[in-house]
Amino acid sequence: MTVRSLVYLGRADPSLRSADEPDEEVTCEGEPLVVDAAFELKRRRSPWSSQRTHERVIVGSHPGRADVLLVGSSIHSEHVRFYFPRDAEGPMDMMVLRDDSVAVNGEPIAAHSWTTLQGGEEISLGAWRWRYEWSATD
Repeated sequence: MTVRSLVYLGRADPSLRSADEPDEEVTCEGEPLVVDAAFELKRRRSPWSSQRTHERVIVGSHPGRADVLLVGSSIHSEHVRFYFPRDAEGPMDMMVLRDDSVAVNGEPIAAHSWTTLQGGEEISLGAWRWRYEWSATD
């Protein structure tokens, strides 16, 4: 089995926040995240056929649709979709759903573009940064 996760790294650019602006937090499934906290990318809410050979995980702020519920400024209802083989190791594909909302290793990704993730990439989702990781488990 392969566990795929995002590790929280903090704000994408803390220097853009003014000194008098309060610290914002982002939550995952209702819990505040701290730097280096990881959460598993797994389907929880969205409909998806169990007959398919790959899994789709939606990350976003819509409580009835997102499999990974992230709530924070600039996180859209369906921000990004991840697709990966259900029972295999290997790369994962990511589809961005809105322009100017996602960057990988600092490079903006256009809406409806596919990006293959190998592991170790830094992903900015709106104002927040993450690192994609995966590992094989027994």
